[in-house]
Amino acid sequence: MKTKKFKEIKPVLSALLFIVIGTTLAVSCSKSDEGSDPVGPPVITAEVDNRTGTVTYHHSAENTLSTLEPGPDGEDVSWDFSQFKSATTTTVTVYGCPGNSNCSDFTAANRLTLTAKGNVDQSFAYSIYTNSEMQRIGVKGISGSTQSKTVYSNPMTVVKYPISYGLSFEDSFEAQSTGILAEKGTFKSTVDAYGTLKTPMGTFNNTLRTKGELKFTTRTAAGTPLVVESVSYTWRSPDHGGTTLLLITFNTINTNGTISRTRSLTYGEVK
Repeated sequence: MKTKKFKEIKPVLSALLFIVIGTTLAVSCSKSDEGSDPVGPPVITAEVDNRTGTVTYHHSAENTLSTLEPGPDGEDVSWDFSQFKSATTTTVTVYGCPGNSNCSDFTAANRLTLTAKGNVDQSFAYSIYTNSEMQRIGVKGISGSTQSKTVYSNPMTVVKYPISYGLSFEDSFEAQSTGILAEKGTFKSTVDAYGTLKTPMGTFNNTLRTKGELKFTTRTAAGTPLVVESVSYTWRSPDHGGTTLLLITFNTINTNGTISRTRSLTYGEVK
């Protein structure tokens, strides 16, 4: 059951989870690139991943995901999620900073990711990109006439380059937010598989899967304690500029002893 407190934490959780999509979005290559047959596991470099552009993402209805599982890890494996269909869509656009008027909110950022559902709900994620890693330093949220802002006093490392099979790292982070007094937690990332992926958009060879484990504690403005745990699986391919092809998440929210669980499946409109 989704409680009122879950609704309070949902914008923060959504912004953190779309780190995965926004950080790995790029201008898609043509589908003919899928046919490449590289030697060994695929690798996504910082140069491939650091591109700007817009991708539409489709989200399946949660009531269709009761049997959703991430599938196997390991080498040369296959996953088929083609049966899951679209219920809603969002667009994700990556800008270089400076270069967009919203870059002024976090002047240290050199990358801005805008996640939008129409003109009503928007999330702006601010990152510092280098050839070796990507760090999240801030998030701004707009929902109707309401705005929120999250400032990371201890930035969150969300990607290390090059992305390759077996890569693993863990980082801690801490942030202050509007309406949420404080966030403090850890994020662990492991590239645990590569192989062939099927989504409603088609079949993608040469894909890497990354498992993300996010956990943070916080309190609402009213002082209610919250513990958020999320496990995500993200598929991407160097043949498509590092764009997120598929993202699934399993979320657990502990609101002062009351447990809520959700799951989601999102796939990119990659051509």
